[in-house]
Amino acid sequence: MGNSLVSAPSRPEAHRVGDVGETSVALQFKRWGWTADLIESDYGEDLDCTVFVNGKKTAFHFRCQVKSTSSNKSQVRRLKSGGFSVSVGSSVCLSWAESFYPVILAVYDDLTGKIYWEDATQLARNKARNLKSQTVSFRVRSRELILSQEQLASDISRFYSNILNLSSSEYTCCVVPVLMPKMRSYSHFDFYIPNTEILGDSLQLDLSFVSYEHSPSWITAVKAMDGKGLLGWDIKATANNLDQFFEKLQKIFLRTELSAKENEWLAFIVSPVKFQEKSGTNHFWAKDLTGWSSYSVIDGTCVSDFNYSFLTPDGFLQQIARHARSWEGVYSVDTKLDIAVQVYSEQATTPAYREFLDRQRQQTLGKFLPWICRNEDLTELTDIIKNADLAFKVCETDDVSNDSNWIKGIICLPLFYPGEGVIPQSKTWDELERGDVIHRLLEHDLFDTLPGERGGEDIANFVMQVLYGDREFDVPDKFLIDESKYIEGMPLEHSGRWVLFQKFIYAEKRGNSFQKKVQSFIEKKVEKLLADENTEFDVLIEVVETFPEELVLCTTVSIKPSLSVFFNRVVQKNCFKQPPYYA
Repeated sequence: MGNSLVSAPSRPEAHRVGDVGETSVALQFKRWGWTADLIESDYGEDLDCTVFVNGKKTAFHFRCQVKSTSSNKSQVRRLKSGGFSVSVGSSVCLSWAESFYPVILAVYDDLTGKIYWEDATQLARNKARNLKSQTVSFRVRSRELILSQEQLASDISRFYSNILNLSSSEYTCCVVPVLMPKMRSYSHFDFYIPNTEILGDSLQLDLSFVSYEHSPSWITAVKAMDGKGLLGWDIKATANNLDQFFEKLQKIFLRTELSAKENEWLAFIVSPVKFQEKSGTNHFWAKDLTGWSSYSVIDGTCVSDFNYSFLTPDGFLQQIARHARSWEGVYSVDTKLDIAVQVYSEQATTPAYREFLDRQRQQTLGKFLPWICRNEDLTELTDIIKNADLAFKVCETDDVSNDSNWIKGIICLPLFYPGEGVIPQSKTWDELERGDVIHRLLEHDLFDTLPGERGGEDIANFVMQVLYGDREFDVPDKFLIDESKYIEGMPLEHSGRWVLFQKFIYAEKRGNSFQKKVQSFIEKKVEKLLADENTEFDVLIEVVETFPEELVLCTTVSIKPSLSVFFNRVVQKNCFKQPPYYA
């Protein structure tokens, strides 16, 4: 079988513990909601990390070097006085001292499973001034990482303040209060500056005006009485870190006393938070740390609109990607209950969505031309329009002419199939603006040679009805979105949320009435469980696959608006368990 003297590759204990240490530190950062990615090319740092606040990415970035107590004794030593001594190469020390991002040194204690840390950048800068040997010792105190999120975030914030030469830094943003669910801003007559005395001298709040012209287009979905922009507050505050700054913002939101009627609530649009020199001092640098965000005050609690709408209960696995051939949507899955959940929330119609609907209508109307001709001229018409790569298709409209010698239809692109929803897109602006059919007829000088005449609106209406049903292109005030389509900063209409629960049911075939029996069973059970909630719901049972001896049904229960109510009252009560007539 081979040379018995050759043994299989071995894995040193130090390697095993080193991997465990890196994984443990990365996991702790991820539990805080931060990112921690393993660096493949290791030149003194193991993890590449980004700070997140309220689930949103910030501009604060750092790296982490992880050492383990099982490393070579010359690298990590326990100190009798407490803590650890970590030996680092002088070149690595110099690299940390000169880096444009903070570096954290973490020690994983293999005996206890605990992690300790130190701000390596600051230590490295002190030691780099007097490098005399090949290695440098770093003292890591007995300070547990699990208890240090706020301190670590403060150290990272302080690093960027120092490196940018900000002698006295502050966080600043603009906040726009919005009356929900009608997406209305407040006028000068009922607007005011909240009392911030309770938050101390570290916070300053001034009146601000957010112009439509200098803001993201989606913000125009918030209605302004003057049509020019929205009233808000410029907020500046000193804080140790971003989390602390957002805590101050939320205290302001909870103390705001703007008028609201029954079934209305206050939402707050927060602009990107900047990190800059304190007021009164000019400085070239004012960096956006976050994107746009929005909060709502509901039942005396301040919540993030995104989290309130889309986060599913604990225990659900979040979808992070979708296969090209998988079902549409963004799902979360509870593996124990074998249930998939999709959450939709209502969002106000934006200018971009209106433009999209406008352009789609223009695209559709340009792909066909209503036309009528006599029976005896149909062959001639077809032959002529072939020269422009066009086709004629008959339309059986409800408005049938008394003269049966006339045929109603459309001149259209060959690949235009209204019944199947197939609409080829225009390739040039001339085609789009003229309409593809008219553009081709004019380009080939065929208009005056066509037998027959333009058809009436009844033909156009028939085609649009086939394509789009009754909705056609009416622009709604609101529309449903899932989390992948959420616009950061846009307040959401929480009372318009729909939650879809789906579960597959395998059952023996029992005739055509079986599907209706399943639907009736589920509907009655849900209705009973939600009897005192006054909540809308809908149940849909679909056959997704058929086998010789078995049906596979997809049960979808949609509920409006409360996710928690439905989960606690219906899902946890095992509403989807098999009824007596299941196989």
